[in-house]
Amino acid sequence: MGAAMLRFFGKAAAFLFQMLSYPLLFANWLFGAISGENRWIREQQQRMMEGRPPLADADFAARLPIQGEQIRICLAIRDALAVDCGLPKTAIYPDDGVAVLFRLMSPWAGFLDIIFRVEHALGITVSVRDFQKRWREAELRVGEVSFEEFACIVLAAALGSTRRPIT
Repeated sequence: MGAAMLRFFGKAAAFLFQMLSYPLLFANWLFGAISGENRWIREQQQRMMEGRPPLADADFAARLPIQGEQIRICLAIRDALAVDCGLPKTAIYPDDGVAVLFRLMSPWAGFLDIIFRVEHALGITVSVRDFQKRWREAELRVGEVSFEEFACIVLAAALGSTRRPIT
C-alpha cells in the first residue's frame, strides 16, 4: 500500500509541476516578445553562427594562452556555454563577451549549471566558493569580460580542487 501511495503522489506531483510550468513558460515567452529580447537573441545567435566562420576546437585552443589539460577544461566550458546559449560550440570565440553569452543563456541556467556540466564531462571538481570569489572581482566589469577571462576564472577554481592533477 505504501509503494502505491508513493507512486500516486509522484505522478500527481509530476502532473502539477507540468501544469504549473506552462504558465511560467508562456509568461517568459510573452515578456521576451514584448521587450524585444527574443528578437535580440535570435539576431545575436544568427550573427554568431552566420556572421563569422565556425571556429574548430584546434583553432579555438590556439587562440588561448594556456596549454595541456587546461585546454580540455576550456573546451568543456565552451561546450557547456554553447548548450545553454542554444549555439553550436564552433560559434563561440575566446574573445566573445561573457555579458552577451550570459544574455543568450536560458533564464533557468547559470554559473553553477556551467560548472556542473564541466565537472560531469571531465570528472573534475571545481571549487564553487573559489569561483564565486574570483567572479565577484570580475563581475564589476562584466561588460568587458571575455570568454577567455571567464574560462581562466573557472580554471583557477578547478586547479586547486581537481580529482586528478592538471598538467
